[in-house]
Amino acid sequence: MSLYIYKPIDNPQHISILFPTRNRTHYLDNLFDSLEENTGEKELVDIWIYVDHDDLVTIDYLESGMKEKYSFGIHYVVGDLTVSQGEMSNILREKCTTNPGIYGIGGDKLLFVTPGWDTLVREEFNKYPDRIAFVSLTDSYHDKHFGAYGFLSAEWLNQTGRFLSEYFPFWGDDLCINQVASIIGRNIQLDARVKLQGGKGKTARLRNWLFWKRFFNDTLIERVEEAEQLRKIIYPEKNADYYQNLEEGNKIISNFQNYLKFEPEDEIIALELRCSSPETLKSQPNEHYLLNERRAIERLKQILGRYLQQGNLFAATRILLHILGSYHFFKEYEYQRVLWIANFRWVFRLYNALNRPSKYSEYAFCIYRWLKQLLSKSSTFIEPKS
Repeated sequence: MSLYIYKPIDNPQHISILFPTRNRTHYLDNLFDSLEENTGEKELVDIWIYVDHDDLVTIDYLESGMKEKYSFGIHYVVGDLTVSQGEMSNILREKCTTNPGIYGIGGDKLLFVTPGWDTLVREEFNKYPDRIAFVSLTDSYHDKHFGAYGFLSAEWLNQTGRFLSEYFPFWGDDLCINQVASIIGRNIQLDARVKLQGGKGKTARLRNWLFWKRFFNDTLIERVEEAEQLRKIIYPEKNADYYQNLEEGNKIISNFQNYLKFEPEDEIIALELRCSSPETLKSQPNEHYLLNERRAIERLKQILGRYLQQGNLFAATRILLHILGSYHFFKEYEYQRVLWIANFRWVFRLYNALNRPSKYSEYAFCIYRWLKQLLSKSSTFIEPKS
């Protein structure tokens, strides 16, 4: 996984859009045409594309001289297959030599349809002296409170040290950014639109969404800490505005936590079955996916250890259940069965019952022991106090 990366800012008004692609040159033609038509200041916009080293179709396309017909810069980086989506974007940010003041979350299926979209983005960032904000464009598949395609300032990224997290093999990073931006009151959606070529489509890497959604929920503390890091840049003096923003942010965090408690698990599974590509549903996970999942499991073990040190056995038990819901521990079963097993409905009913009076703590301890035995013997856990 990438280390913290600090990047200089050569031009605060320059926008670099970063995205990976693979064997979809027909989409790239349309994307570039839309940028040429609707970008206001093309000399202040460029594109950075991550291409897998074995994607010869895209490499040949980008080396064919097609870039000469466009007024904005088009750059690409050829690299190895990565474990997560975020790694590709972080590599692009590291390799980006234009050192812009604004980085965009792009995609090869996008069409920019609002004339002067780039001017609107710059104007929004320039409203804030600290330039800490997430500024997104609207699309037909997400509501006004969520930005899937947006922009972060170099100032934001120099605080966090990364463009995207490297946790998720598919969805997840846009959810993280939206949460952080909402907590600090800087989640801004412009009246400027993008469209998706061919509609929303299926997600090729989408598998075991129940595990990953639980992982996303379990790592909320990371977004809370990142939000506080950014809040201190916005309000360096910790004045009344700081404490008001902190209070409002805590309310938003509480809303997130309440929503996560009652999110129906059958709906999460149904979403995966509806959105995952047929090839993914029928196939076994490859080594890249399993490595990605093992990284997530190691992070969950760290969180579990924190809960045990705090004496929070119920939260530790929940984390163990989530680890057991990973494909890593059920890879001998066919994938559809894994989805069913990962739900653990009967265990969660028992867990919820135990989560009431304190007299059940002895039973929770027994459940923790039993779950721990199901995990790999090589796993290392902090023992709860008897």
